[in-house]
Parts: sequence; C-alpha cells; structure tokens
Amino acid sequence: MKFLEIARAFILVNRIFELKRGGLPLDLIGKILVIIGSGGSIGFGIWHFFVPEAWKWYSYIEPNATELVLAVQAINVFFSLSLVLFGAVNILLIYGNKSNSYSIIVMLTTTSILWITRVALQIIYPQGSINPALQYGMLLAFIIVSLCYLIPLAIMVSQEIRTKHRKTQTRSFK
Repeated sequence: MKFLEIARAFILVNRIFELKRGGLPLDLIGKILVIIGSGGSIGFGIWHFFVPEAWKWYSYIEPNATELVLAVQAINVFFSLSLVLFGAVNILLIYGNKSNSYSIIVMLTTTSILWITRVALQIIYPQGSINPALQYGMLLAFIIVSLCYLIPLAIMVSQEIRTKHRKTQTRSFK
C-alpha cells in the first residue's frame, strides 16, 4: 500500500513540475540540475585558469623545457575554456526557445561523458591524494556535477521515447 502511495505522489509531483517551453519538455528539476551542473562546469573552468599559478605547476618542470611549459599552458587554457563553454552552451540550450530535443540530448550526452570520465579518472588516478579530504571532496564534486547532467539527460531521453511511442500508437489506430 505504501508503495502505491509513494508512486502516486511521485507522479503528482512530476506533473506539477513538468514544464513545456517552446514545445520542449523538460521538468523544472531537470532545468535546475542543468543550471547547477553548468555552474559547476563554469566554476571549475574559471578556477582552472588560475590553477597553474596557485599550485606552482611550472616549478615542477625543468626551466629549459620551454616547449613543455607552453604545451601545459595551452592545454590548460583549452581545457578551462572548454569547461566554461560547455557550461554556457548547456544553459543556453536548456533555456533557449530555439533549441530542440535532439540538440539538448547531444549536448547533455557529451557533457555527461566528459564528467563521467573525470569521475573515473579520479577513482583510478586520484588527484589530491596528499589530503584525503581534498581527494574525496574532488570525487564528490565530480560525481555531483555528473549527476546534474545525467539526470536531465535521462529525463529528456525518456520523454523522447514516450513521445515517439505515442506517435507510433496514434498512427497504428488511424
């Protein structure tokens, strides 16, 4: 009996929060999660612009290895800018009225893969291992950002499947 009550409450809450903006269905919780995940991506991206100086990366590189210093700088700028842009594009797609489900699903999938990869790397080759709080704090932050993209992605994909299923059933009745 409890299970049915919980299921009904969940369905009711889901219906209350469901939004349709420009014909694009994504519930409020999904949009909030994308904002949080994108804020995390943008924050990590901005922070990463300053990481080499803050952590004195270049002191670990031989001073005569100028090409290596330039390569690390270029990779870090590219990485940092990519995080900022991925976060911004996700926000623009979710709240833009010109977006379609396909473009949002592609972008959420891409961003999810990137963050899942970061979670896997933190598990396999942990950073911050000099301080367990830092190491596991980073892992937790990466998991949270990943979930903030994975959950809306699952919502979008399930809604697309339901929509296609309804269209198929409607055609079969005609």
